[in-house]
Amino acid sequence: MKPKQLAPVMRQCPYCNGAGELDLLDELDRIEQRVRVLDIYFKQLDHERRFLNAARFNIGSPKPRPEGEAPLLDELSAAHFLQISVRTLQGWRVAGKGPRFYKIGRKVRYKPRELERWVQTTIRGETNGP
Repeated sequence: MKPKQLAPVMRQCPYCNGAGELDLLDELDRIEQRVRVLDIYFKQLDHERRFLNAARFNIGSPKPRPEGEAPLLDELSAAHFLQISVRTLQGWRVAGKGPRFYKIGRKVRYKPRELERWVQTTIRGETNGP
């Protein structure tokens, strides 16, 4: 069975003052192209709006830290610092065995100083000690 072909629909061209005819499929292509251009334009406007709101409310701009204060580390950075896997760090946190952490919303953060302090508490002189 042959696929059915659509016959081009002709009408007066709105761009040539009625002097010629325009295939509606060509006009549809032009409209689709305009829609794509407008979509890109509105995405850029939305990005600019978000950027301006962030700048207006100082969202994303870090507050100045006191001298020598290190930023908080996420789970991956803390695990890398301790040379362990993230899953091990998560397991320690659930069991209450690992280093102290901060819970900010749903995010878990560690201070590098706390990690170093916790590492110092794990020093052993022998393998069968407490």
